[in-house]
Amino acid sequence: MNKINPYPLILFFVIATVPFLSGLNQPLVQGLLICTTLLTGGIWLTLNYDEIKTYKIRYILFPAIILLAFIGLTTVNLPMQIIEALSPVRAGNLLKVLQEGNSFTITKSLTYYIPGSQFYLLYGLTLLVLFYFSSGLLMDKQNRLVFLWIITTAGGLEAVYGLVQTMFPGFLWTPAPAALTMYPTGTFANNDLYAAFLNMCWPVSMGFGFNQVRRLTEKIEILKLKKKRLDITDRIKLPFHYFSIPLWSSVLIIIAVILSRSTSGIIILFIFVLLCRIVIPFPRALKIIFSGIIYASLLLYGWYLGIQGIITRSTMIFESMHDKIGFWSDSLVMLKEHPFTGIGMDAYQFMAPLYMPSYSDPQLLAQNDYLEFLLELGLPVTSLLFLWLISALIYYLLVIVKMPRKINKMTTDEILIICSFYAFFSLVINITAVKILRTPVATFYAVSLLALLHSTLYRKDH
Repeated sequence: MNKINPYPLILFFVIATVPFLSGLNQPLVQGLLICTTLLTGGIWLTLNYDEIKTYKIRYILFPAIILLAFIGLTTVNLPMQIIEALSPVRAGNLLKVLQEGNSFTITKSLTYYIPGSQFYLLYGLTLLVLFYFSSGLLMDKQNRLVFLWIITTAGGLEAVYGLVQTMFPGFLWTPAPAALTMYPTGTFANNDLYAAFLNMCWPVSMGFGFNQVRRLTEKIEILKLKKKRLDITDRIKLPFHYFSIPLWSSVLIIIAVILSRSTSGIIILFIFVLLCRIVIPFPRALKIIFSGIIYASLLLYGWYLGIQGIITRSTMIFESMHDKIGFWSDSLVMLKEHPFTGIGMDAYQFMAPLYMPSYSDPQLLAQNDYLEFLLELGLPVTSLLFLWLISALIYYLLVIVKMPRKINKMTTDEILIICSFYAFFSLVINITAVKILRTPVATFYAVSLLALLHSTLYRKDH
């Protein structure tokens, strides 16, 4: 009797359930995810340490250790001389508090919010363990197949749920405040996070679908040899074969992204359509089909809004971007006063109202994870992270450029590399305009997609 390996099952359970728990962005849910990942991933990494060393995934370890060490350093009690040398403004604020006689309640640290920094120290360690854990398990072909089905199914279910919300407003459960906007949001709190998640799912689902259709084509050829010709019944069954489910799922997800009315989600969708037509070596017929579906959905969306609705929507977008750019510029005051160490992880929510009291809701207006990381971590550490991210993206782009220019000459792994790269890249673009990186679904899926990208590339090279 074959023994069941519990480690892939636990990883798949986490990846499958985290999207549907996104509306419950509460400490209990986050604590369960962190505990499960650290415990399971830590045990697996300990047992398979010798194997992991051969996978050449140390490139992510150096920047991760620097980031975690820096966050940890900002939480400890330091001599005032060190704080004054690294962050004079923070030292001045501490001295003011100490002069009021509250020294027994003050930890002399670089961060303004110690609990937030301690949480993200643990959370960052969790994501690092998740990356190594996922990379190791996804080296196995069967595990990777299950993982792809999970992403396809999760994205498809969210898309269907969102489409049901669009066609039947108020039907089933809609999270507040999304219930007031009447936008399809699935199980997510807002349409931007919903679209960002779907934009991570449909490229992987599409790539998986292309590979499955290859297997279906092989079955068709075998069927032709047996029957010499396909009858009408066989031709009707083929589009509904379970191998075609990922492609149908990607179509539904694309339509759901458009109907979500998420500006950033729709823009990213357009970017991929352009890349698909120009760069990615898919057959012209497939490009025309998928481009046609997207453009037809956009036309229906425009017809639904009407001319006045489109004008109003465009005006709102430009006004919103103008307000955001002005706010981002004003936020740099915090960086000017804390250039080297930042204000500390998760301290932005408390410091922004103090530095910019004229804004009614600084948290809502910021909507930029890069900006918040810059303000919270300071210039040196953020620059290192940006340099690592840009280097990784360029590396994978160079790998993709060297691939064959026709999809029929590409291997299964090469198709997955292209699609998983775009899925990860969509989040990299999205967080410039939407604050989503602090949610478990965005970070867990981004790390898992990066692990899929690395493990697939490693298998291709070996």
